[in-house]
Amino acid sequence: GNFVRTGPALELDVGARLGKRYLPYLFYEHGFLKAGHRFDGADASAASNFYGLGFRYTAGDVDSVGFLSDIAIGVRTIQVTNAGQTYKMSSFEIFRLGLGAEIRLSTLFVLSPLAFLSGGVMTDTEGTVAFGADGSKDGITRPTYRDGKQIGQREGYLVLGIGVGAHFDVFGK
Repeated sequence: GNFVRTGPALELDVGARLGKRYLPYLFYEHGFLKAGHRFDGADASAASNFYGLGFRYTAGDVDSVGFLSDIAIGVRTIQVTNAGQTYKMSSFEIFRLGLGAEIRLSTLFVLSPLAFLSGGVMTDTEGTVAFGADGSKDGITRPTYRDGKQIGQREGYLVLGIGVGAHFDVFGK
């Protein structure tokens, strides 16, 4: 909450269904985040990007409603921009685990409600950014690790999400 706050995200997946139940895919997710408390009083914006490889498995009846499990790995970046300055943190995200349903509405169209949990540790930095005057109550005016320095005091993060995907099986189920 001090650096970024929650927001909605959109994801684009491209994959190939193998044997009705298996679906390896590539993905790109863009999150529209809010700047955190350190940027109070400033006109700052924040975003996240996550891209990588995933694999889905559908158990049960793949022709109507099945149980969906999803696992993915990738790279996540978080970016904050304020007063013409941009700061990015990035990490290799070691897992994203999702559980949900695959609801086949027609031969070529599937809805997939999904809850997921993902996590990692931010390690790399790029650029710098000044905090808002109202948000710098502790006297810190910039990120401690910046301009390409590795983050020394690393702490893990978790992303919790729920969503619904719409999938088009171009070549049939």
